[in-house]
Amino acid sequence: GEEGPEWGTALTSTELMFRLEGRWGGDSVSDLDSTVWVAERVKFGSHRPGSEDAEVHWGTIRRWIEGMPED
Repeated sequence: GEEGPEWGTALTSTELMFRLEGRWGGDSVSDLDSTVWVAERVKFGSHRPGSEDAEVHWGTIRRWIEGMPED
């Protein structure tokens, strides 16, 4: 489907987590907290994780996506 303004790319990490929690509940997104925080630091250039750390974060995101119900 089309991306609405409530899910745009301009969201801060705090806004993103708030919307994810609102839609799927806090328990379903709790594992994403540290990954989203690291992504925010990478986005603004203050952090460059090594390949092993990056792969762990990608795995967190993949597992979260795989666990989400289809709309």
